[in-house]
Amino acid sequence: MLLPCVKCYCYADQTLKINIGDSIIEESICSSCKEFIQDEIENLIMKWTMDFFGENILFKKKSTYSTIYVSENEEQRNLRFLTSFQSGILKKKEGTSTPYLNSFLLGPIFLNRQIKRILCIGLGTGYLVKAFRSFFPDLKIDVVEIDEEVYHVAKKYFNFSLDSNIDVHILDAFEFVKKTDSTSYDLVALDAYDGNKVPAHLDSAKFYKEINRILMPDGILISNLHGRLTGEHSQDFRNSYNKIEEAFNHSIVIPSPNEWEMNILTLSSNNQINKITTDSTVYQEDLKVLIEPWLAVKQYDETDIKEKVCPSIR
Repeated sequence: MLLPCVKCYCYADQTLKINIGDSIIEESICSSCKEFIQDEIENLIMKWTMDFFGENILFKKKSTYSTIYVSENEEQRNLRFLTSFQSGILKKKEGTSTPYLNSFLLGPIFLNRQIKRILCIGLGTGYLVKAFRSFFPDLKIDVVEIDEEVYHVAKKYFNFSLDSNIDVHILDAFEFVKKTDSTSYDLVALDAYDGNKVPAHLDSAKFYKEINRILMPDGILISNLHGRLTGEHSQDFRNSYNKIEEAFNHSIVIPSPNEWEMNILTLSSNNQINKITTDSTVYQEDLKVLIEPWLAVKQYDETDIKEKVCPSIR
């Protein structure tokens, strides 16, 4: 069926996809109008976004993988891939405008032993890498980030820097992991989003099995899954959890304590992972402030997930 171009009404030979938050709008369009109208719509959507959040655009650049924006207001500076909010930092004190990132600091506490080396998949603003470095100063950290422009933005706008214990690899994460020796890492932190979705090849049983291979026998994968445990927004979580379960024997999931964050921290290992509380764990006071909100909400192990939360998970 021939459809008219949404702009000039000639015959359309392509489809224009517009991402707005979690929604995708598709319109029929001709080749000559596509690039012009795409930029026009993007500018309009970003103007709405900036007006809504009271922010101004500091930087914009189209990379191979996305359109990268840095925006800010008086309180925070944020990284966006078009309208999709990735992460940010506070301007008046140390901290992040995306509190879910602090939940990754639970990984060493659940592992409950000295950690020497971790892999962070996805750089973003670099906040998480800096946080790990701050609380575990002797830690060796590898970072894999597919988009070199994100790395440059993190350095220029978010105070990210390298030192002798931090290495950044500009590479697709799957390719990096396949080339990595077995049992190389104590922890792997996976937070690689392309907009509001994890790229399909990084949310696959095959990739999770490769991560399992490069972890120490008791090592833990810490991943940020999007959605809710139950209800209409739970399908993404269910799909990802099923794939992780194919690769690991045990998991603990902790939903965000912030109602507005659709983030679920998932810790997965071949070893049993025990639930923990603030009373049963010893850590420094400044770390406690960051992770305590996550320890105050209910933790679910694989039995809870199958029997209580999502009995139809399979």
